[in-house]
Amino acid sequence: MNETKRSRPAGEPSGNREKKSVSGSMPGKRPGSKPVPSHSELLERAAAALTAAGLTNFEPLDASGALAMCGTSKKPNGQAGRYKLHMDNFPRLWCVNYHEGGEGQTVNLYEPHEIELLSPAEKAALRERVAKEKAAALEAREKAQKAAAQRAGQILEALAQAGTDNAYLTRKEVPPMRGLRQDEDGRLVVPVWDCAGKLASLQYIGADGGKRFLKGPLPRVYYFSIPAKDGSKADPLPEKLPSGFSLRTGGKLPGLWHTEVKGDDSDPVETWVCGPLTVQGATRDENGVAWGLLLHWQDADGGAHSWAMPKALLAGKDSSAVLARLADEGLPFSSGQRAKNLLGRFLTEYQTRRRIRCVPRTGWHGGAFVLPDEVLYAQNPLGQVGRVGQAAPGKDLPPSQSENKSGTSGTDEKLVLQTRTPGNPFRTAGTLDGWRDTVGAWTAGNSRLLLAVCAAFAAPLLEMCGMESGGFNFSGQSSSGKTTALVAAASVWGRGASSGGFVQNWRATSNGLEGMAALYSDSLLCLDEIGQAPGRTVQEAAYMLGNGMGKSRASQDGSARAVKSWRCFILSTGEIGLAEKIREEGGRARAGQEVRLVDIPADAGAGMGIFEELHDHASPQAFADVLKQSAATHYGHAVRAFIRALQAEREKAGAELARFMERGVEDFCPADADGQVRRVARRFLLCAGAGEMAAEWGLVPWEQGAAVAAARTCFEAWLSQRGGAGAAEDRAILEAVRLFLEQHGQSRFQDVDKPDAVCINRVGFRQADETGTTFYVLSESFRAEVCKGHNHRRAATVLLESGLLLPGDGGNIKRRPPIPSPAPALQCFACSCWQRVPGLAWWCGRCVVTGREINMQSRCDRGFEECQASSAGENRAATGGMPCESLLTHGSNAHSPLPGPVTRAWRWWRAP
Repeated sequence: MNETKRSRPAGEPSGNREKKSVSGSMPGKRPGSKPVPSHSELLERAAAALTAAGLTNFEPLDASGALAMCGTSKKPNGQAGRYKLHMDNFPRLWCVNYHEGGEGQTVNLYEPHEIELLSPAEKAALRERVAKEKAAALEAREKAQKAAAQRAGQILEALAQAGTDNAYLTRKEVPPMRGLRQDEDGRLVVPVWDCAGKLASLQYIGADGGKRFLKGPLPRVYYFSIPAKDGSKADPLPEKLPSGFSLRTGGKLPGLWHTEVKGDDSDPVETWVCGPLTVQGATRDENGVAWGLLLHWQDADGGAHSWAMPKALLAGKDSSAVLARLADEGLPFSSGQRAKNLLGRFLTEYQTRRRIRCVPRTGWHGGAFVLPDEVLYAQNPLGQVGRVGQAAPGKDLPPSQSENKSGTSGTDEKLVLQTRTPGNPFRTAGTLDGWRDTVGAWTAGNSRLLLAVCAAFAAPLLEMCGMESGGFNFSGQSSSGKTTALVAAASVWGRGASSGGFVQNWRATSNGLEGMAALYSDSLLCLDEIGQAPGRTVQEAAYMLGNGMGKSRASQDGSARAVKSWRCFILSTGEIGLAEKIREEGGRARAGQEVRLVDIPADAGAGMGIFEELHDHASPQAFADVLKQSAATHYGHAVRAFIRALQAEREKAGAELARFMERGVEDFCPADADGQVRRVARRFLLCAGAGEMAAEWGLVPWEQGAAVAAARTCFEAWLSQRGGAGAAEDRAILEAVRLFLEQHGQSRFQDVDKPDAVCINRVGFRQADETGTTFYVLSESFRAEVCKGHNHRRAATVLLESGLLLPGDGGNIKRRPPIPSPAPALQCFACSCWQRVPGLAWWCGRCVVTGREINMQSRCDRGFEECQASSAGENRAATGGMPCESLLTHGSNAHSPLPGPVTRAWRWWRAP
């Protein structure tokens, strides 16, 4: 006889055993041993094993081989226990107690020698018996479930509605809701529904919180709902986890688990997928597209995170972006590929009735202002959703409160920002009072700083005023304080810093700037150092950011994808202006670009760069340092307070702002100002109005009128640098013609006094007399080269109006060239850039008589009399004898329009 190991008591987990054979024994019986156990004895062994594992309330045992649920010793009426009982060839039990670590164990119900005693015929008979018992068990379970459901309906119908006096509801601070009942003993009775929405059972909850279910088996999937403290959950909402998934709160590895049942002959395979991850609702936009899930989890430090995940990420080529986002925000997960695939399956198959309306960008959506971490509602605030960073504690997410036939939500639904962006720049820290007493107070007396902060407050007003995106670019030499102004403005919205803060960088692609603008919609977009971006990118971005619309793209099937849109106020810095940056790579700045991103000289003229008032600080550098430190300490509160105040007085504030801007345009702009100048003036006035509103609401400690004064100062600085209030296209035409004449006046114009001289690439003729030089430009050369990039008809009109084009006879705009021509019909444009025209002011500055800004192309109606140059070189105005100070030179190939000694430079005059 071979040796055999000691028999293991029933209920003890089996280990690795060597298989031993028994010889010389009778079928069904081993010498000195008991007969093979019967079916009832096997069930007794299974019950003993379940009890040893800490499981309860499993009677009657489910021997069908399906995964069954039961209670545990800690919660007998709960469902934290699982077991699976096999009764075929090798009867065994698999069970798990989630309250005791959540690790499954397998118990063999036959001893090894007992299995060996079975003959093939006995094994076949056992399989047939088990199949019949399994079918009978399933049939009995279905009958028991139907009986329990029928009994639950009869009991529920006889019970009264739970009232405010219910002890359990009072203790939990939960208001009564439709569907909750109460029995004669005062216990709360909660209906239990199956996945088809039919009543399946009842749960009784006592005043002490003790729970038990109505006797009878529960369905595989069931649900019940308890209202939140604010009563927002008005009806039971079924939440169906995908098959095989469960969320465990206890054990060594709490979180999302998957249990795979491969068949009756094998034990379940359990896989830990990730840490606790809950789905708070399904998201979609107002058109019923852009579906997603609002996910919620905690990191290792207990910080709460939420993300409105677009479901399109799961179907895309880079579905790993979902896992990367969750991991980046601290969700623990398994490193195996199987677990990663299971997480994707869980998110793909999850079903929920809770609906949340998602939006693709920040800013205004109806009367609500959406931020990544908070939604500011005009009335009846509903709390915070869609946190990118830390979530506010104690906030519950209610379901949709209305839904139309198409499945899209009503206007009272919760809103959440659904985006792929992995960060939240709209953070808060410190206090509003701390910001007001530092950054807010120190901007007073500094026109550029104050304008920048006003621009931050003006961003939410763009939608109300119907204005397009645009902004300002502070240009000037390095270390003049430009970035400090940007940081001060950024602290209104988020952390005032250029590294890891709200301030972004120009060094980005056009696509990157497009995505950035969508995140900053209806808010401030701060872009530092325009010099770091390629000229082509800046040229494209000036139009794209201002137009508020991204590039149209095609999807994989060729259909058009949704185009990103936004409204934002832009603040930029650079050592050079927008036009200069575009010209670096051979581009040409358009008027539309220059009015969308307005260049403001950063130097305020006080000898301290961008600063004019240091507020008792030792130096401009010390002032800049303390301003930056404060902007990185107190930030993000000012704009939220501004938006809430705006929501409370939206209609009144909108009407007053419209009147203010209408009056301000006439006050800021000269009478003959071009529409482009008026358009820019409205942007300055929007900032001024926003600043005055912030001061009125107590958000900044500025005096009344300070914002208007700062906006006026900066507007006049821009207008002076621009060269007047005319159209930018007209100024560009004049500059282009002068440049061509300066570069090619001696080489490509044939001298009429030397008709036999060789002139390569001739574009016309040159004739000099006592009044100056006249250039006759051939028609085709005028169109193709001199006015390249401009409409040549418009160019001729502008040159004629400015006195630089000499018209022909009989109202003809062209003249015959002053040389014999083989072609009698040959016509030329006669340009005389230095001809004196009565009443034309050839100066850039302010007229001493009218006080109005004029430039080289402007006519001064009253004018000033021509200055006489004395032998000492000192110029004096004939009107009043006022000296013309600050005589500067610009260029080197131009004659003075003034009588007297001829100079070789344009004179720029400024009144003292």
